[in-house]
Amino acid sequence: MKFAYLIKDINLKQAVTLLTIIVIILSLNTVITVFNDSHYNYQDYLQQIAEVVPEDTRVLANLNTDYYFKNGSLFDYRNLDYLEENNLSFSQYIAKNEIEYIIYPEEMDFIYNSRPTWNILYGNLYPYYSDMQQFLEQETKLIKSFSNSTYGMRIVREIGQKKWSVKIYKVNSIIESPAAQKVD
Repeated sequence: MKFAYLIKDINLKQAVTLLTIIVIILSLNTVITVFNDSHYNYQDYLQQIAEVVPEDTRVLANLNTDYYFKNGSLFDYRNLDYLEENNLSFSQYIAKNEIEYIIYPEEMDFIYNSRPTWNILYGNLYPYYSDMQQFLEQETKLIKSFSNSTYGMRIVREIGQKKWSVKIYKVNSIIESPAAQKVD
């Protein structure tokens, strides 16, 4: 009721001016907030990775890491949808491509547990998920774990809903790994 009393004497020109000012202020606030959060959040995300993974090493990771790695270094999770078609197991894929690090976002578990809803992102994870989990457990060493509410998840409605974990694994030496012997 008080607001209506305040604006009852405002003419159309004043109302349009006031509304324009409010829209400009809200727009600027939104742009600044989004820029600051996403820019620094992304830089922090890449910095966390850079602490343990060299930029020129071969890595299996989410496509959102592409700006950090040198050309030809990144193998992204979307490629795993073609393992069956190429008669490769997960471990054979890692050995064949000489992948040294795996950057594993919690998003992968979320997608697997929500299938088939999010199969559009990486294809159906079911054919290789258990093989991938076994490989991570037996053929790698967890070297870093961190959280990132924006870049640990690509599903828009889930971004920012929690701090999504990102785990970085170092693949055991290809020479030592029994997975490499299966490829020959």
